[in-house]
Amino acid sequence: MADEDKTEEATPKKKRDERKKGNIFQSRDITVAISIFVCFYGLYFLMPYMFEGLKGCLYYFIGLGSQFTYLTVNDSLAILRDAFLQCLLIVLPLLLISLVANIAVTLLQTQFLFAPEALKPKFSKLNPLSGIKRIISVNSLVTLVKNLLKIIVMVVIIYFVIRDVLDSLANTLDMSLAGAMMFTGSNMISLVLKVGLAFLAIAVIDYFYQRYDYNKKLRMSKHEVKQEYKQMEGDPKIKGKRRQLQQQMAMRRMMEKVPAADVIVRNPTHFAVALQYTESDRAPVVVAKGKDLIAMRIVEIAEEHKVPTYEKVELARALYATVEVGQEIPRIYYEAVAEVIAWAYSLK
Repeated sequence: MADEDKTEEATPKKKRDERKKGNIFQSRDITVAISIFVCFYGLYFLMPYMFEGLKGCLYYFIGLGSQFTYLTVNDSLAILRDAFLQCLLIVLPLLLISLVANIAVTLLQTQFLFAPEALKPKFSKLNPLSGIKRIISVNSLVTLVKNLLKIIVMVVIIYFVIRDVLDSLANTLDMSLAGAMMFTGSNMISLVLKVGLAFLAIAVIDYFYQRYDYNKKLRMSKHEVKQEYKQMEGDPKIKGKRRQLQQQMAMRRMMEKVPAADVIVRNPTHFAVALQYTESDRAPVVVAKGKDLIAMRIVEIAEEHKVPTYEKVELARALYATVEVGQEIPRIYYEAVAEVIAWAYSLK
């Protein structure tokens, strides 16, 4: 039932959180397939170097046979150590190429993710029941089918390649060593290329399946989406309270500017607009405005501080509807407001 309820796509926040935990999708088959190609072509280009290295090793160790009439344990260990180091130097470039290819493909798939949290030991993974569930699961079945498909594809490709060259294989007996090696090498290249392309095709399919399966596992229920939204945006009650406090603070700041106004334009009860004009202003500025109770409060403050009020219904309504607090009045009201300002100045 819990899985059936999870019908919503994962939100960007959940994806970021899962990424921080190291929970990302990647196709190991893509890594293996590309590594096969890189290693094979690395081997192809490094073959002359490796061939010369192996030839040098054979000359060296065959030459050692004429230097010893009796081998001690220390001599044997020294020869084995030298043989190991020589072989390591021969295959080391290929190992480095394989390592770099694996790291590069993995980093590209994970988008250079480093998640320290994923390195922490999780004792839940030691639970045998969880292990059994992982073994008996859809993913395990998909992996089994995928591996069987790889084996079948590889066997079929090897069969057809060998069948095609079987008639020519006997001719290698009449070839020189170099010719036989070239014949064998070209067929090996063809075999590896075909197997690699087949594995790459399977890996691409696996990549899209892993992405689909990953997104499916991250799906959320409508309740989880709402809860996450609340966490990000805040609880609606708290958010409403915060908005109310902000409105109260803005109202308080507005009311504090009423005593500095030059005149209040009002209709008898419904609207009131406080105007102020200084030499630095291009036009009179609305410093406060209100409707009904707020309008009455603006008028009360104005009367307390001896700010004149002017009753003009149409102008009060128009200024309230079209001009915000802190804005200059539009040009169309210049004449009407100038009359009001002149009246206020005449009282002074």
